[in-house]
Amino acid sequence: MVSQMRSELEAALLQHRDDVKRWAVYADWLEAAGDPHGALASLMLRREAKPSRALSEALAAQAPLIATLTPESLKTLATRGFPRLVPVFRRGFLFSAGAEQASDFEALVHHRSAALLDHAILEAGTETLEEWLSTVKGPLPWRRLELTANDGDEPLDVGPWLERLPYLEELSVSVESGQVEFGPSATLRRVRIREARPPNLASLFGARLPSLTALELVADEDWQLDPLASELQAGWPKLTEVLVEGRVEGETRRLCARRDGPRQVVVRAGEGSLDDFAIRLQRELETSFVVLHGELTPEREQAITQFALLGGVTRLVAFVGAAQGLTLIRLHGTGDAPLVPRVALQQLVKKDRSLNGVALTLSSSNDAASAWSFGPHVARADERRNVLPLSRRDDAYHSRDQLTREVLDALLGYDPGLDVLEALLLATDAARPRALVGGLPAPGERVPLFTDHEAQPEVDETDEYDDEEGEDALDGHGEDDDDARYDDWDTEEADPWGGAPVNVPDYGPPEPVAAAPADEAIVEDDPEDDLDPPLHDAFTADEEEVWTEGPVDLPEHHAQLPGDPIVTEPEPDPQGSVDPALLPCARCHQPAETARCARCQEELCRSCAGPQALIAWEEGLSFSCSQCVPEAEGKFVRPNRARPLPNPLPVGERES
Repeated sequence: MVSQMRSELEAALLQHRDDVKRWAVYADWLEAAGDPHGALASLMLRREAKPSRALSEALAAQAPLIATLTPESLKTLATRGFPRLVPVFRRGFLFSAGAEQASDFEALVHHRSAALLDHAILEAGTETLEEWLSTVKGPLPWRRLELTANDGDEPLDVGPWLERLPYLEELSVSVESGQVEFGPSATLRRVRIREARPPNLASLFGARLPSLTALELVADEDWQLDPLASELQAGWPKLTEVLVEGRVEGETRRLCARRDGPRQVVVRAGEGSLDDFAIRLQRELETSFVVLHGELTPEREQAITQFALLGGVTRLVAFVGAAQGLTLIRLHGTGDAPLVPRVALQQLVKKDRSLNGVALTLSSSNDAASAWSFGPHVARADERRNVLPLSRRDDAYHSRDQLTREVLDALLGYDPGLDVLEALLLATDAARPRALVGGLPAPGERVPLFTDHEAQPEVDETDEYDDEEGEDALDGHGEDDDDARYDDWDTEEADPWGGAPVNVPDYGPPEPVAAAPADEAIVEDDPEDDLDPPLHDAFTADEEEVWTEGPVDLPEHHAQLPGDPIVTEPEPDPQGSVDPALLPCARCHQPAETARCARCQEELCRSCAGPQALIAWEEGLSFSCSQCVPEAEGKFVRPNRARPLPNPLPVGERES
């Protein structure tokens, strides 16, 4: 009876995979029946409905439970060198996982946790894939399937797979030979083909695929798109979305210019393409955009526009797209102060503190990937309500995929998967422009991208090290010191928030962490830092103020209420000792630390400078002494502190 009820509930879920209410009912039923998937599903559903740091930590504590629910064969995929195939849990069950050997595929088909598997990734030879399929007796629940045949010239027939996948909506095929045969499917709506060739398209459009509306093609190793254009014409009118990557030539231009084609056409072209509809592949190397958990309402759009005008932006074009249920905003324009995405997002969050969002900047030329997360989903429980919750993550460019996955895991309330960055980039490429300030771009016009990390020019390393001698001049180390250049890398994670995804736990006991020694020396701040004026930052700025700098660590006294006096304690000096390097005050003639008055240019001690100038003194700012300005209003400019004399004389022999 229990088994029959479970089968009925799962069958209803397969028909309505995105119905959260059905998932909640199923989770409650499983929890009442004592199934461990039920408690895990309930926790994941609560986090997905309202992402928060507390629920993220609660889910991280369930790592042992997730380990027991994970098939044994799939636990070793990461150590075998297949990170894309590592299992991901969502709503209590496996959401995505892959197979590289027979035991992996058997787990995807028969394991209890894979009963509602949504995304399957299979990498094997053509004959091996056929053998795996022969072991399947009933229908499979997968909605997305990636097939990679890596055994040379053998063609791949995906028709038998389509017969066993009644819920399949997206299919991605990558075959080294480039030969793919398609079959009929009533549900398939998106197809992606790598190493695409004309016969693949002839087979695709010849098959009975009534739901097919989206097509992604990556040209073969020659990057020629024109040979595909003639076959594309047959199915061009029925498609609504098309993405092609390769070299744009005459046939491709004429096809993309047709008015009876898809609503969205994205061409990722190589160097040398100046077509209006083409997006150069190099553009992905420098990109910056906002990821918003919510819609870009007219009120929010107006807030960005007003802030841009206050900042001196003379033109602002926003490319607005959608992916993973999120709103993506890429900003282009010109002006005195570039409206970088993190600043635009910060202004939106100031208008609505309940809004969650992330600003991403990915720069290949700077070898940098940065993410700024705003909103309640990154707030700690002990944070004050008047403090804007923010979490910043910086990483190297080669880690951009994992960085994006981690910050979106916190934003969405579930693991979006390793390929989420590609989905975001595609959505921003296909986004439609909106003119917020000024007009839309003219055909062929390139509007500069607003980004935190501007593209750096390429440096010829051979020219940079021409003056060095020997073969080891390029790295500055000898042959035996290749690892020395990495000794100063900081591998310690500064912020535990946004670490390894909690849905992919490390199986086994954690390694013990050594406690810091109690008598560890405390490194004091550089005294020279005291000469810098305190920074007024974006945290304390009003909504009307314009900031292009991010939040900084404020001095401790900034936590006081406005108007409270700043109490400082002078550093104790030994009894009767006088530093021989101190200059005498120009008025009292006593050796002391002095600063120069901005009016009379005399070196004065604290007492002679006047009580009204004490605050300016303590903050490291310049001042006008009480003798020069009776009302003692400081003229705050950069101070010129007195420096020790080259050969200081004894105190008694100095001139007064």
